[in-house]
Amino acid sequence: DPLQSGARLNLGQVLILLKREEEGRAESETHGKIARGKQQLTFAMNSLRLEPASPRSHVRVGDALLELGIASEALLQYREALRARKPPVNALLGAAKACRALHETTAQMQYAKKAVEALELEPSDNPDDLALARELLETPPSKPAK
Repeated sequence: DPLQSGARLNLGQVLILLKREEEGRAESETHGKIARGKQQLTFAMNSLRLEPASPRSHVRVGDALLELGIASEALLQYREALRARKPPVNALLGAAKACRALHETTAQMQYAKKAVEALELEPSDNPDDLALARELLETPPSKPAK
């Protein structure tokens, strides 16, 4: 299971002891990323339990799932956030990123286009959002590994 962060940490330590430092550091870094992602998901799920109708809570859960590499579940959360009367632009950006991870080019471009349009009408507090939306609009996903 790729989410077994403790196993990754142990493997990293063993690899370092076997003088395979680069591989060991990579496994240890993966452990840290998974641990942070699990913690982020726990906080996001708690937020969603407190405010189940909140689009922002759905975006937070989607972001945490996407960080853990669970793009299909993340996309479901972003789509739920997009059902709101005034959905946050981060839901569009997240949905585009999840579609890119899932190699769903048409959907990625649709979400990214809507995000660009929304951000051009009403800029967000994060100046990087528009650049990200444009990048998602112009960059198709890479081919899935075989």
